[in-house]
Amino acid sequence: MEEQELINCLKRKDPNCLSLLYDNYGGALYGNVIAIVKSEKIAEEVLQDAFMKIWDNIDSYDTAKGKLFTWMRRITHNLSLDKLRSREYQKSLKTDSSDQFVYVEKRDLLTEQFHDHLGLEKIMNLLSADQKQIVELAYLKGFTMKEIGDELDTPIGSVKTKMRQSFKILREQLGVQ
Repeated sequence: MEEQELINCLKRKDPNCLSLLYDNYGGALYGNVIAIVKSEKIAEEVLQDAFMKIWDNIDSYDTAKGKLFTWMRRITHNLSLDKLRSREYQKSLKTDSSDQFVYVEKRDLLTEQFHDHLGLEKIMNLLSADQKQIVELAYLKGFTMKEIGDELDTPIGSVKTKMRQSFKILREQLGVQ
């Protein structure tokens, strides 16, 4: 189904379209959420809230302002940040058992080992400190170019230039054209 057809179907409030939307975008959005909240349980909760918000607010989506995925990603990103700032989340950090922390540490270690296996750390070290920081903020933390610029107090044009330079280096090292 084309994006515009999916949007029209969602605006008609067809429940089958919500399922189709989840099937097509759920994995990518979940990846963005988990990168921010670092908890599978909370990420699932945020993702469910995001899809309900998307469903309820589809009429406010404007195709002239960007793609559907970009709009949905912004919603999930904002909900993820809201969750991190919530009292409920802050309280859970204080009351989580030590077993949970061991699990998180183990999962993070496995992720690091997987990246090391792929040789990504070696390739990332070929980037300058600025370039590496920008790539990590964009792809590991889900920041937009504007958010990266704000975080690093750098003009967005400079952020984009450094990102392009980083991609060029990474493509060369990975043998991708």
